[in-house]
Amino acid sequence: MQHWELIAKLLRNEASQEEIAIVNSWIKESSENEKLFLEIKKIWESSPLNTNEVFDKATAWSNIQNKIKTETKVIPLNPTSKSSFTIFLRIAAVLVISLFATWGIYTSLNSPDQLSTVTHQNRTELKLADGSTVWLNSNSSLNYPEFFSGNDRTVQLNGEAYFEITKNPDMPFIIENTEFMVKVLGTSFNIFSYDKDDE
Repeated sequence: MQHWELIAKLLRNEASQEEIAIVNSWIKESSENEKLFLEIKKIWESSPLNTNEVFDKATAWSNIQNKIKTETKVIPLNPTSKSSFTIFLRIAAVLVISLFATWGIYTSLNSPDQLSTVTHQNRTELKLADGSTVWLNSNSSLNYPEFFSGNDRTVQLNGEAYFEITKNPDMPFIIENTEFMVKVLGTSFNIFSYDKDDE
């Protein structure tokens, strides 16, 4: 069965029409497939990842680890037995769904929160996580991460700002705008670019 990823996407409402059709076709192939899908769906619907409520990421991660530890069972499999094969498929399905859930939580725990500062008639001085300083002019906005991760330090600017960038040749600083992108390693400069302006 090569449809685990498609089933996970379908349950997260991220599958395309073509992917949904593939899963539905697989479900209709046999009653075993239908039973397996319904069991996976039941597990997914009872998962805390399936709610829109705000939940504590650290607690969710701990609960998943504890559940895996307490529910680990050794089941002898007889490859000639159809019921053993069904049990094997169910175990595989639970493991695949657990892996997707673990990956989702790990990604959300390690992704920085995005912050946004908007000025109106005032000017604001911002200190970024890398030590860089930004003076944001009036009627401007800057979107930036709580901390920088990955290979660069990227922010989004609309309006005018003066930047004093902390030097880091291994992690370039990038200012994005709808019209351009500025990439520096460490320097001071001013950028003026409002959405309503032609230049």
